[in-house]
Amino acid sequence: MNKLHSALHAIARRDIPETTDLWPHITARIERKDIASMNPKLKLAWTIALVLFVLLALTGVAYAVGSMLGYIPGVGLVQQGTPIRVLAAPVSVTRDGVTVSVSQAILTHDKTTLAYHAFGIPHGAYPTSESVMGCTSSPYLRLPDGTQLEAGSDFPPLPADVDTATLVLPCIFDTLPGTVPADWELPLRFVPAPPDLTVVPVTEILPSPTPAPLPDAATSTPQANPLVLTKALEIGDSYVLMGEFHFDARDTTLPPGSWWSGLQMIKISDAAGQDVPYTMPNDIDAPTPSGPDIWMTWIAQVKKGFTPPLTFTYKGEVISPVGQAQQAQFEFDAGAAPKSGQQWTLNRDFKLGGYNLRLVTVRFDERGGYSFDFKADPGASANQISVDIVGYTPICGGGGGGGDDFPVEFSVNVCVADPATAPKGVIKATLGFQALSRNKRSYQVQWQPDPGQAGSSATATPQPGVCITRGKLSQLTTAPQSLKGWAVLQDEQTGAMLLTSLDGAQKRPLEQNASWPAFLPDGAHLSYAGPTAMRLLDLVGGQVSDLPGITASGYNMHWSPTGTQLAFVDDTNGDIFVSAADGTNLRRLTNNADYKTLVGWSTDETQLYITAPGAGGWVLQSIDLASGTPHDLFTLQNASIKAPNVTISPDGQWLAYRDRNLNSLYIVRIDGTDEHLLVDQASSGISAGFWSADGTWLAVSLLDFDAKPSAAILVQPATCQAYLLSALHGSIQGLWLP
Repeated sequence: MNKLHSALHAIARRDIPETTDLWPHITARIERKDIASMNPKLKLAWTIALVLFVLLALTGVAYAVGSMLGYIPGVGLVQQGTPIRVLAAPVSVTRDGVTVSVSQAILTHDKTTLAYHAFGIPHGAYPTSESVMGCTSSPYLRLPDGTQLEAGSDFPPLPADVDTATLVLPCIFDTLPGTVPADWELPLRFVPAPPDLTVVPVTEILPSPTPAPLPDAATSTPQANPLVLTKALEIGDSYVLMGEFHFDARDTTLPPGSWWSGLQMIKISDAAGQDVPYTMPNDIDAPTPSGPDIWMTWIAQVKKGFTPPLTFTYKGEVISPVGQAQQAQFEFDAGAAPKSGQQWTLNRDFKLGGYNLRLVTVRFDERGGYSFDFKADPGASANQISVDIVGYTPICGGGGGGGDDFPVEFSVNVCVADPATAPKGVIKATLGFQALSRNKRSYQVQWQPDPGQAGSSATATPQPGVCITRGKLSQLTTAPQSLKGWAVLQDEQTGAMLLTSLDGAQKRPLEQNASWPAFLPDGAHLSYAGPTAMRLLDLVGGQVSDLPGITASGYNMHWSPTGTQLAFVDDTNGDIFVSAADGTNLRRLTNNADYKTLVGWSTDETQLYITAPGAGGWVLQSIDLASGTPHDLFTLQNASIKAPNVTISPDGQWLAYRDRNLNSLYIVRIDGTDEHLLVDQASSGISAGFWSADGTWLAVSLLDFDAKPSAAILVQPATCQAYLLSALHGSIQGLWLP
């Protein structure tokens, strides 16, 4: 799980403030960090543990069946041959600087699918604590006769004779009352779908319904494999595989109170044992659990081109309580009015379960509550450790800490609903300890398309322009010594920012909490956002200084091609500023620029390129520096809604950006032509692309969510020549390559 946390953290490190995706079905999938749809009764079992391989295999038999299903990207599965309607035109409404837009609607016989988003929401509109709830009111469609169709994952179908409706949003999801306008109404009109509407045929390939039994490791008695493949769909150049994992806490062979803990997401590998990347389709529902003992259901989409069979592996452990729970009492004086950030040093030792647990400090944060910081004997945190404040019912609990699965130093949190009602004065608390045993398990199931069925080949049609796929990674050689340069790397183990040579021979950590690094065009200096100021590092002499005249809250810095000007974003208001390199001539280019993000400079330094939200996705804009006027250029059709991380080549000719699934990289010319995939699902996740100084190379980090270390590559888009940067493990945040 440490790998998963590091990979996710690295992906998000350069992410911009997010737009609010109001399409509930898409939102739920984008935010989900696992392909699991968990049984609520067993969600609490998702804990952290070590991995022990106990491999059990099952081979599935597949056959294809005829189907009238079709697939519409962004909408999902539909019945072919039935009438389909679409939105006549995108609709947007702007109030007090906030825009809500409906960019797409697809109406089928069984559902109404809308894509709608909100932009321009200030940061202060969202809760800053888990203890505070923002708006949760559901949107609905109001029909001309007053009927209301409530939103679920989608809206219910509209009657065939109704071609208009009003989308009503009582409030914008998760925003606090009074922070942004409420009671939104967007009038919608629907028309028959055009003949060229993309509907991809779908072939359903069913696995064998009765998996063979597996021998139980403890009793040798045949047991059903709890990992089951339930459905396979062939959709264009991909397969969508669905399944579920069974765990029944009522199993009498388990100690009472046992639960299952997943250790990683489903992993998919090919016949050679190579990892196969997959995505979680945000427009196809995960399967419904087939019974009460289903701990999770899962769904994965893989592109064709793999060597069958596919092996699905799921690792976890059965956790069971051992012996009686133990307790210890303690108290501390928080005073009559504890303040946010206040800390009390206790250094109290407790002997529980054969371990020494030292309560080092207690901290109070009015947004979260009390945090109890421990330093314990090795292995202690592998057990269940809790803190309860006597006479107080918290709204949440939990904790964590350190880089190990079971750290020596960790925290236990007790959340408060309202700072005014938080416990005060002499607080009495109970430290609880429950010993646990952990029985590691690993299960596998295999699947392959039936080669005898037409259309079920695992072979994909190569796409022009694609340089890197999963299969091509194993063919890459290490970058030659002649490629000299520097990278800023967010280390996958520690999360720290490191300045490193490309061969890893020279490394220097940046200061703690450094972010948003940017090399100057001279290659001899590096700027970054420090904890209190924007900083400048002399790569030759090693001196670090504050950037003169620049606001301390700036980030996302971009230097002009000559290094004489600097563009950056001010964190206090999200606006874009430009100044001379010495901090003089500071100018604000935007007002209320939430969600507009910097891309870079034109080669003549007269324009800045930014991305801004539009009805169809992120729009590339140019801002004339003389007048401050923005101009729309084109829409990045395949860009991630949340974090496209667009970068521009130094010669001003190409843009690189991440795709919707954050695991592939597109490039497109600055005029919007010749858009194509450059890196196609080579890993579970991908960082932004960083260009060399001459614009001929792109550096990309490939991030995996299992035990495999991350990788970094250099690829030349014009020739597809590529090298492995074998010494760089983590997320590349900046590159200097002459």
